[in-house]
Amino acid sequence: MESTRKKFKSVGIILAAGSGKRMNMEIPKQYMILNNKPLFIHSVISYQESKVDEIIVVVSSGEKEHCRDIVNKFKIKKKVYFVEGGSERYLSVYNALKFCESQNYDIVSIHDCARPMITKEFINKSLEEAFEYDSSVLAVAVKDTVKRANTDMFVEETLDRDNLYIIQTPQSFKFKLLKMSYDLLMENEVCQKGITDDAMVVERMTEVKVKLTKGFYENIKITTQEDIVLARVWKSEEKS
Repeated sequence: MESTRKKFKSVGIILAAGSGKRMNMEIPKQYMILNNKPLFIHSVISYQESKVDEIIVVVSSGEKEHCRDIVNKFKIKKKVYFVEGGSERYLSVYNALKFCESQNYDIVSIHDCARPMITKEFINKSLEEAFEYDSSVLAVAVKDTVKRANTDMFVEETLDRDNLYIIQTPQSFKFKLLKMSYDLLMENEVCQKGITDDAMVVERMTEVKVKLTKGFYENIKITTQEDIVLARVWKSEEKS
């Protein structure tokens, strides 16, 4: 694995510019304390431990120095850049990609800081597969029965779950592929509608097939108070 790592330069892009409106919190979700650390720091530490060369933290407007102060407290040794995000997730990613243009990265690994359970092993796995297949998106198989309903909540169809996957982050790509995809997206307002992740940008704007990489079910996205409880338990178990 070490010899493969020497073939490319990579960066971890951690998205930490959200507002956390759905959780009805007084502070932005990324600053919520989870097991004695701000939420976004858990991802920064995992990327610090991974094989990425550098880290970019995408922050809300006016939050660069505040985030820098927090990162410095945790003695992160890798180079960390801070980039201001946009009003939508895809705009935040695009701001980071524009910053990357002058850094000569081969692989970019994009991660939502609301997924604090990510580990260096899965980051590295995503990097390696992106280098081999142009893309690598963490995903887990759907375990429950999934039904499609109409607007009145009557079932119209039961979907075959054998080929259904729940998508996670990190989502890693060859930089040139992802930057080209986002450039095309920014030129087409119609295509911007409904964009929820980076894989969708590549799917919508190119003919490239996105590669799924087996993720893990504990890699949850913190969106409810119940998620916080689960994450606290799992983080405590990591230490034991």
